[in-house]
Amino acid sequence: MKLSIAVLLITFFISSCIKEKSTYSTTIAVNSTNHYILITPFANGVISNKDSFSLDPNVSKNIYESYYRGIGSGVTYGYDIPYTDSIIVTFDNRYKMVHYNHILPTMLNTKHYLFLSKRNLYNDSSYNRVLLSETSSNKDWRFTYTFTEQDYLDAK
Repeated sequence: MKLSIAVLLITFFISSCIKEKSTYSTTIAVNSTNHYILITPFANGVISNKDSFSLDPNVSKNIYESYYRGIGSGVTYGYDIPYTDSIIVTFDNRYKMVHYNHILPTMLNTKHYLFLSKRNLYNDSSYNRVLLSETSSNKDWRFTYTFTEQDYLDAK
């Protein structure tokens, strides 16, 4: 009798478990140019080293991963660094392009992409979005940002 009650209780607890809903995101940066690229975010003039990265020519790199509870549409690298106000993209340690967050400084660099630009790292629409998998309790997204030769020419 005790065994059957224990089996019933275990069965009840196992069947009552609810799987937590979650969303995973990965951001890949692709350097499709023949130029070395350094990405340096700034917050009030101070470099955010933990969010900085570099890309050798013709290389792809996983630059960001996130996990959060609930089903959603994913989070990009640029979206998850809102505390930074700008990102400087440097080509070959020589030419620079500034990507501004949605809050603009009083003076703009002459070479820049504003937030609404399709080339801006902060703008989610600048990323190619792919849903890798989806279940009733989970979504797995991949975002890809590709640096092109035009980015280099704009910075030059």
